[in-house]
Amino acid sequence: MRNKNLIAFIVYDIAQLMLLGIFIFYTFFMEREQFTPAAAYPLNIALGILIILLSILGIYMNRRIFEVLKIEKEYEIQQLNLKNIYAFNDLQRSQRHDFLNHLHVIRHLADMEEFQALKSYIEKIYQEVYDVNIKVSTGMLEVDALLQSKINMAKTRQIPFELINETNLRNMKIEPWKLVSILGNIIDNAMDACMEEDEEGGKIIVELKETKFKYLFYIRNTGKSIPKENLDKIFLTGFTTKGEKGQGLGLSICKKYVEENQGKVEVKSDEKETLFAVEFYKF
Repeated sequence: MRNKNLIAFIVYDIAQLMLLGIFIFYTFFMEREQFTPAAAYPLNIALGILIILLSILGIYMNRRIFEVLKIEKEYEIQQLNLKNIYAFNDLQRSQRHDFLNHLHVIRHLADMEEFQALKSYIEKIYQEVYDVNIKVSTGMLEVDALLQSKINMAKTRQIPFELINETNLRNMKIEPWKLVSILGNIIDNAMDACMEEDEEGGKIIVELKETKFKYLFYIRNTGKSIPKENLDKIFLTGFTTKGEKGQGLGLSICKKYVEENQGKVEVKSDEKETLFAVEFYKF
């Protein structure tokens, strides 16, 4: 669908340019008196009307293409949300399946009076179940699904992930799929920093807060820091520190969406942590 819309838009542009070229061609030769004004006048009027009609049609097509692309983007986000929910449900079913096995081990350790091993085993099981069953509730379902997915992904990669939610995004003006893109890109970069080979013990902290006038988002990580000389380039389109693996688009798109919604995004990085701060006004 997206390709068809783009092709239609390109065909329209070519047609408009051709008519505009013909109009300029005849006007030029008319001024050089190679055509009589009486003969050229009706043709110029017709071409002018066609160009005006095409311009009106172009405005309509632009709006329609934008609406279709927006719907397609929202559909992609919904598909991602469903995928995250299915993955979460599969993880919970897997836990229930393993529950009987855990009971057998606990009973065996109790019968053997290996109480220290029993305590350690129960603590590990509890922590695993607690981590997976953290309920995310921000007031925006799309963001809930994203954060739950990132929590599970961090657990799979053995990256400590802490979520501090002190806000309700229900009345936030930004379109959900844009906020998902903003937070998702920054969290993905935090995970990449924590997964660097020369870094150990990297941790991610995501804070969602609000004041009377603002929504505030803080994403911290203690992985590999960003060199000082790159801090001013980090949001530039095409800039990446990931070599061939990176395209340099994620954070530039993030900044674009933030500024489109009258927000602000900043980054600070030192040896201790890297902090991305995003804020939006409520009004």
